[in-house]
Amino acid sequence: GINAEYGNSIQWKRELSVKIIQMDQSTNLLDSRPVRYYNNKDILEGPKTLCSGLIQDIRGRYSIYWTDVTDGFGRQQFATILFMFFTCITPAITFGGLMSEVTDGNIGAVEMLLTGTICGVLFTLFSGQPLGIIGATGPVLLFIQTLFEFCKMLDLEFLPVYTWVGFWMMIFCIIMSVTNACKLIDYFTRFTDEIFAALVAAIFIYEAIYQLYLEYEDKEYRSVAFLSTILAFLTLFLTLLFKSIKSTRYFIPTARMILADFAPVISLALMTLLDIFFSDVQTKKLSIPAKFQTTNGRPWVVNLSNTPVWVIFASIVPALLVNLN
Repeated sequence: GINAEYGNSIQWKRELSVKIIQMDQSTNLLDSRPVRYYNNKDILEGPKTLCSGLIQDIRGRYSIYWTDVTDGFGRQQFATILFMFFTCITPAITFGGLMSEVTDGNIGAVEMLLTGTICGVLFTLFSGQPLGIIGATGPVLLFIQTLFEFCKMLDLEFLPVYTWVGFWMMIFCIIMSVTNACKLIDYFTRFTDEIFAALVAAIFIYEAIYQLYLEYEDKEYRSVAFLSTILAFLTLFLTLLFKSIKSTRYFIPTARMILADFAPVISLALMTLLDIFFSDVQTKKLSIPAKFQTTNGRPWVVNLSNTPVWVIFASIVPALLVNLN
C-alpha cells in the first residue's frame, strides 16, 4: 500500500512537470537561446594574460547580445523596467537634492539625472555585468561631502578637483579591467557584500527619517510635517501590501501578479494623487531650474586650467578610495 501510494505520488509529480513545461512552451516562457556559462575556474583561474577576462566577456555575450533587447517585451519585463526606472530616478532626485545642499549647488538633481541617464545607457549597451550600481549611493554622498569640505578648507574649486578624481577613477577602472582584477573577488566573502548592503540601506532609512524630523522642527509647518509623514509611511505600507498580495487568494491570479509587479509604481502614483488632493498643505517639493540648465546656473563645461599641478596628482588618493569602495 505504501509503495503504491509512493508510486502514484511520483507519477503525479511527473505529470505536473510535463504540464508546466507545456504551459511554458505555449507562453514562450522557456528561453531556448544558447547561453554560455562560466564557472569560477573559468573566470578566477583563467588565463593570466592582459585583457583575457574582457575578451572572455565579449565572446560570452556576443552571440546572445540582441536577445537582451528582444526578451524585454512582456508584462513582467515591463514591470521590471518601470521598477528599475523608479529605482534609478528616486535616488537621483533624492541624493541630487542632498548633494545640492552639501555642495552649495555645484551638483544637484539636474546633474544627477543627466549623468545617471548617460551612464545608464552606456553601461547597458557596453557592459558585460548587470549588477553595478548606476548613480549615487549613501557612501558616494558622504565622499562628495567630505571632498567638498576639504576643498573649502584649502580654498580650492570643488568641481575641478572632483573632475580630476573622476579622471583617475576611470584610469583605475581601465587598469583593473585590463589586468583581470575581478579574480580577486574570490578572496572576499559574502559578509563584505552584506555589510555594504546594510550600510547603504541604513543610510537610506536614516536620511528618510531625518528629513521627516527636520520637518517637525519648524513649529509653523506642523501640518506639512504630518502630511509628509503620512505619505512616507503609506507609500511603504502600500508597497509591502501589494507585494504580499501575490501569495493571497484575493482577486484573480492576473490581478494579483499585476499588483505585485507594479507595487512601487502604484504606491507612488496613489500617494502623489493624495498629495495633490491636499493642495492646501504645501509639502516640500524638489527645487529644480525652470529650464534645462545646471542647478546654480554655472557652465556645463568645468574649467580645469586654474587647477594647481599638485592637486592633479593628489586626486589619486580619493580616487583610489572610491574604486576600492
